Amino acid sequence: MAKHPDEIVGDVVVALLRTAADFVIDSIFLLRPTLKRLGLERKLNSYFGEMEVTVDQRIQKIDLARDNLAEALSAMDELKSSAEENRAELQRLQVALEKATAEKQDLSAYNQDLRKLAELEAESVRRALGMPTPREVLRSKVISFFAGVLVTILLSLLYDFAAKPLFLWAFPSLKGG
Repeated sequence: MAKHPDEIVGDVVVALLRTAADFVIDSIFLLRPTLKRLGLERKLNSYFGEMEVTVDQRIQKIDLARDNLAEALSAMDELKSSAEENRAELQRLQVALEKATAEKQDLSAYNQDLRKLAELEAESVRRALGMPTPREVLRSKVISFFAGVLVTILLSLLYDFAAKPLFLWAFPSLKGG
C-alpha cells in the first residue's frame, strides 16, 4: 500500500537529517588533529565524549549514511510517482467534468424542446377537440351570469304584469282580502 504523501515527506526529512548529522560528526572526527592543534579537543570531548573512532565504525557510519540517502531517494521517487498519479487523476476528472457539463447543457436544451413540444401538442389537441381556452371559459361564465340575471328579471316582470293578473281573474279566490 502506498504511503500518504505526508509520511513520505517525513521519511525524506528524517533521512536527510540523519545524513547531515552523520556528516557533521564524521567531519569533526576527520578534523580532530586540527582541533588538537587549536586546543579545542577538550571542549568537543565534553560535548561528544571521547573521540576515539575506529575505521570500522567510520565505515559503518558511511554505510548507514548511504542507506539513509538511498531511503530518502526512494521516498522522493514515491512522492514523484504519487504526484504524477494525482496529476493524471486530476486531468481525468477535468475531462469527465467537461463532458458532464456538455451533457447537462444538451439535456437542458432537449428538456426545453420537449416542454415546447408538449405545449404545442396540448394546444393542437385542445383545438381539435374544440375545447375552449381558459379565457374563453371565463368569458362564457361571465356572459352566462349576466344572462341569468337578465332572464330572472324578465321572468319576474312577466309574472307580475301578465301571469299574476291572469291567475287572479281566473281564480278570484286567490285574492287576499
